[in-house]
Amino acid sequence: RVAYNGTKWERWDGSKEIDGKLAKVYPYIYTGRNLKDVFGVSTVAEVFAKLKEKSDAGNFEGLGLGDYVDLPSIVVGGSVINWSDAYENLRCEIVAFDQYYRNGDTDITAHHIVMQMKNCPFTHRMNASNTNTGGYNASELKAYLANTVVSAIENAIGISLKTIRRLLSNHSDWAWVAEKVFIPTEVECIGTKGWSDNYGYTVGNSRQWGIFQVRPDKLIKFYNGARQWWWTASDSTSDSPNFVYVDANGGINIHYASRGHGVPFAFAI
Repeated sequence: RVAYNGTKWERWDGSKEIDGKLAKVYPYIYTGRNLKDVFGVSTVAEVFAKLKEKSDAGNFEGLGLGDYVDLPSIVVGGSVINWSDAYENLRCEIVAFDQYYRNGDTDITAHHIVMQMKNCPFTHRMNASNTNTGGYNASELKAYLANTVVSAIENAIGISLKTIRRLLSNHSDWAWVAEKVFIPTEVECIGTKGWSDNYGYTVGNSRQWGIFQVRPDKLIKFYNGARQWWWTASDSTSDSPNFVYVDANGGINIHYASRGHGVPFAFAI
């Protein structure tokens, strides 16, 4: 903001004031809280049962962006991934509320909480070869999440996931896609498009997730303790070999589809 000091106009940095007001309204916005403590329970299954109860009722009172629960383990495709205190590899964080409510060609009437892995439990290529033909919906990674990771996360948390619908580019057109486990689009990460989606159809349907609005540093993900590039659900409009990824500094870029980047997947409950 700008203020007159009696002699001249000065620009005042208001970020500290804004942060102070946010802290009063939402004191855990920058840290998140362990949902076991929030609900006063001792197991992951109890946490997700409580979250489902509140989500089904559309009652998000007492919950905040960044609140989290740590999974002790998850079995993905026969491989066991165990929780690591050092890497926080299986921490699930609340990233949005009702992000896709009343959205889609088939009306989504179920309230929901969107959770994403804080870091990357594993890496995976987008496709076997360097092509984005058909976009993310036709990718090997999308099929892997649907066919392997959905059952893995449902077994780990003890409840069934909800289905969301997104309007996604297929590189030459667009289509509605139903998903239970997914990764964010470029717009859902940064709120705008840089490399993707120049066809225009899906931009109005895609909105930045709440967590990335208030905590852009959350775009920086780790894998085994090191900063990790990770895939988004967006293909490069102008380059047929590439998909869009978030780089190690939280920026957006494109890379070959055959590269094995991080997969901090998300799901709705």
